[in-house]
Amino acid sequence: MLLGWRAEQVEVIDEDQGQSGASSERRGGFQRLVSEVALGQVGAILGLEMSRLARSCADWYRLVEVAALTRTLIIDEEGIYDPNHYNDRLLLGLKGTLSEAELHFLKQRMIGGRRNKAQRGEFRIRLPVGYVWEEGEGIRMDPDERVRDAVHLLFRSFDRLGSAARVVRFFEDNRQVFPRRDGWGSQDVGVTWGSLGISRAIQTLRSPLYAGVYAYNRGCLEPVDPEDPCAGGRIWINGSHPGYITVEQYEKNVARLVANRNIYGGMRGKGTAREGNSLLQGIVLCGICGRHLNVLYRTKGVLMYSCRWSRTGRICQEVLRLVTLSEGKQPFSGQDR
Repeated sequence: MLLGWRAEQVEVIDEDQGQSGASSERRGGFQRLVSEVALGQVGAILGLEMSRLARSCADWYRLVEVAALTRTLIIDEEGIYDPNHYNDRLLLGLKGTLSEAELHFLKQRMIGGRRNKAQRGEFRIRLPVGYVWEEGEGIRMDPDERVRDAVHLLFRSFDRLGSAARVVRFFEDNRQVFPRRDGWGSQDVGVTWGSLGISRAIQTLRSPLYAGVYAYNRGCLEPVDPEDPCAGGRIWINGSHPGYITVEQYEKNVARLVANRNIYGGMRGKGTAREGNSLLQGIVLCGICGRHLNVLYRTKGVLMYSCRWSRTGRICQEVLRLVTLSEGKQPFSGQDR
């Protein structure tokens, strides 16, 4: 006998072991328990720590409410609770609230430990191609010389050509391949080779890791709050590992990528050098609204500088320009700037 119930009347529900109690989703055992309690088929719920049945107040209070309607007892190692009694119901509610708060404390401790490790440059972040994690050494350059040469070639090509698209065309024209290593920089994962895409080139040029900077949460612009280090913020450690380029060169590359953006939505960047007869492409500003003028080629020898609102399509002003080419002279190309 167990508290007045025969052994054949006791049913053990243990299929939710290893599952988080933060939600009732994917917890078939808890959902079955609530259903049987609602049907009045349960006389008492026994557990070592009842508050761990659900770490969500919504799920916990629903179970307590259903147990009160069907007069089901809740029993743990500290006592027997009747949800119909005010004092027992108050105590059960307090236990559920404390159980839900434990999730917050656990999460804060885990985030704090991760950020403390990142501040020492030891937290394992995803590494781009050209770097690997070495046990006990941290971030190191890829031992494969061919991989390192490909990365160096990309940075030298961008410094010479000044455009990510031109770097990609250079790799394609010269039948150069670019490496890829998945597995977060693990040396156990092999290197694969393929063509270099524009997005891959831009991603490589914008990564501060190639400048020897350990960057954690680098997408966040807010500084770390010393009073609440778990609140977030960017962690930036210069000189944490060998770099392919200097920090100054990295900042120069990022500034050049920003300046190469095409004119869109009133952006003030000049954009990349393009083909065409316009000598003032990306330079002329509208005298009315201050936007950059777009270049439109109507017919042969005629081009137009146009200021048009991107959202409404309303024309602010347009300026026609006639281009006269002398016989035998080639049209001007933006690549000759």
